[in-house]
Amino acid sequence: MVLPLAIGGTIAHLLAIDYAFKPVLSALGATNIVAGVYAVDSQVQRDELHQFTLGDELRERLEKSAAQLMHEVHRG
Repeated sequence: MVLPLAIGGTIAHLLAIDYAFKPVLSALGATNIVAGVYAVDSQVQRDELHQFTLGDELRERLEKSAAQLMHEVHRG
């Protein structure tokens, strides 16, 4: 099982997961690809200690996708 994650500079690359990652993952043998999460770099803040803080909306989407992945793993 695979949960594709991507980050980019603009929303213009939103479909990169569906049109670029998923075909490659399938070609590599992935049989269950969970809905991916695309983030715009402005949704991720980095401080002077190189620690990252996620925006609330992004955090919610990541938590939802991680829960879906765990559900699929347990269903197995």
